[in-house]
Amino acid sequence: MNQFIRHLILILGLLLTPLANSAAPALSINGAYSPEAPPVVKVLAAYMMIENKSANEIKITAIQSPDFDQVEIHRIDSHDGMMRMVKQEHLTIPAGKVISLSPGELHIMLLQPHRTFKDGDVISLQLTLNNGTQQTINVPVRKRNL
Repeated sequence: MNQFIRHLILILGLLLTPLANSAAPALSINGAYSPEAPPVVKVLAAYMMIENKSANEIKITAIQSPDFDQVEIHRIDSHDGMMRMVKQEHLTIPAGKVISLSPGELHIMLLQPHRTFKDGDVISLQLTLNNGTQQTINVPVRKRNL
């Protein structure tokens, strides 16, 4: 009987391990915020630190929000002395690394808001990852520092 219980525990452990791994999000989001914009502005941005806590590279392949018509990943590029925003098809976060989305660099563009966002509001973003899973993050709106 003692051997039966050991085998049962081993089998249960093997069966439940994938569930434990899938419950914890692979990406940890820290310091997320979106600067408050004047009501006439139809484009906002989101900034944050994204940490990949997994042992594998993760790609964010799409981002959606119920509050915006379109959400895109952009980076700022300098070409012949001119700064321009370049849309990215995906965002790669290497295993065990942290990337920064910050003003004037890599960032998330939030296009055509369905309403005006004020300091204290929260923007919901759904990240689609290359393994087919989705992760929802909440981005607080903060007063713009001028």
